[in-house]
Amino acid sequence: MNSGLARAIGVMLEMDFQRAVLNRIPSIASQPEEHWRPIVFICDEYQHFAAVGENEPSGVEKFFTLSRQAKCIPLVATQSISSLKTTLPGKTWRVLLQTFRTKIFLAFADDFSATVASELCGKTPIRAAAIRPELERNKVASVRTSLDDVVVEKFCYARP
Repeated sequence: MNSGLARAIGVMLEMDFQRAVLNRIPSIASQPEEHWRPIVFICDEYQHFAAVGENEPSGVEKFFTLSRQAKCIPLVATQSISSLKTTLPGKTWRVLLQTFRTKIFLAFADDFSATVASELCGKTPIRAAAIRPELERNKVASVRTSLDDVVVEKFCYARP
């Protein structure tokens, strides 16, 4: 099958599923005493199916924002953040990434994905403190390093 046709069919199936899930929200709101079963949306290689609205939230970012109200649990997996970036136009990959409530990063082969993931996790650059050679053997020293407004304390073992 043609890869373009396969992507189009996959996106249409995804959008139909999203429409059906979002149509549950008014019913859930009007009948709160009723038990509504959760729905799970699972998609691997999600970069092939992502379709984000550039100027207005009309794509999958709207679905992921409202999915909790519809009792939907979305689980999507992608190879890297770079794959989302190359698939989606402009900076819309950032919009999509922000709609994911929980992000789990395992390993990245490219520097761009690793940098974005570390920034999302609150990366703070820390300079390593050198161990002072004058410390006695097997003694522990507390080394304090000041980084702007942050004070980092490390315990270092002396070299023999």
